[in-house]
Amino acid sequence: MTQNTLPSPHEIKAQFPLEPTSRVVISRFREKAKKRLICPISNQLYVFVGPCSIHEEKETLEYAERLKELSKQLTSLTPVMRAYIEKPRTVVGYKGALYQPDIKQKENLKEGLVFTRALFTKLANMHIPIATEFVDPYLTPYFDDIISWGFIGARTSSSQIHRQIASSMDFPIGFKNTIDGNTGVAIDAMSAASRPHAFFHITDSGKLCEKASNGNPSTHLVLRGSINSSNYSKNSLLSAYDAQGSLQAPILIDCSHGNSKKDIKKQREVFLEVAEYSTEKVPLLGMMMESYLEKGSQSPNDPLYNPRVSITDPCLDFETTQDLLKYADKILSYTKSSI
Repeated sequence: MTQNTLPSPHEIKAQFPLEPTSRVVISRFREKAKKRLICPISNQLYVFVGPCSIHEEKETLEYAERLKELSKQLTSLTPVMRAYIEKPRTVVGYKGALYQPDIKQKENLKEGLVFTRALFTKLANMHIPIATEFVDPYLTPYFDDIISWGFIGARTSSSQIHRQIASSMDFPIGFKNTIDGNTGVAIDAMSAASRPHAFFHITDSGKLCEKASNGNPSTHLVLRGSINSSNYSKNSLLSAYDAQGSLQAPILIDCSHGNSKKDIKKQREVFLEVAEYSTEKVPLLGMMMESYLEKGSQSPNDPLYNPRVSITDPCLDFETTQDLLKYADKILSYTKSSI
């Protein structure tokens, strides 16, 4: 068994600090998002788009630049870039850039921390709001100052440790329904995360500590479908909203995963259906899509490997993503002008 000491969160943050203006931008975005979460019905939606998992820096920055330019053309949609660097696995497989920053080499967690912090800093300094899924809670101190929105996945929404971590975060956290489609687990997670907790965590110096959280009131449900069925319809949305009881947070629809069965053509169809009913008075927060520079997916060992194509779940290409976002923005803007 090998043990390698890793740099502390403080050391990594000192090596790749945020620019002061970026800190201000992130803070303002978080506050705006928190206010949106207490307003269930709105014509202003968030769209979370980006690769299933990041694996190349150059192409990720290109995607971010294109998304930033697209954002300037939208008035009713606020894009947030998916910056997923951990990939939960059902059994084994590629676990993300945080574990394997060079897909041609062995896993290297130290290099993964450096790669991720450096990339996140570049994205933040471009003033691109980024969202990520927290798989390993011990890693949150390395990136908690740089993330604008967090997610807890279908496999970990029931985890006490993840709920405790979410309770300490100063930004919105979305909990996904479980793989079998259970939304009650995610709603319980929202309730748990909204309350104070005392739990084991890591300090900025890398030492184990007792952390006390205040509770995070800015949590929401993500409907991502299940192995056997979808839950992106308007009726599914309204039913899930009613099930939240007093929590009453608007709901995000994940157009991929169980809702599309990882079929990018179906993902487009799901987005269009949600966009159509988004013009009605429904408690919709927005939509999420898996999108990259070019469509589809590939094996990292493919002899014709293309760095512009996903190496995990299939993604929509950027041109299709752009067309979908412009379409949704147009109909939402028209609805607002008609009221």
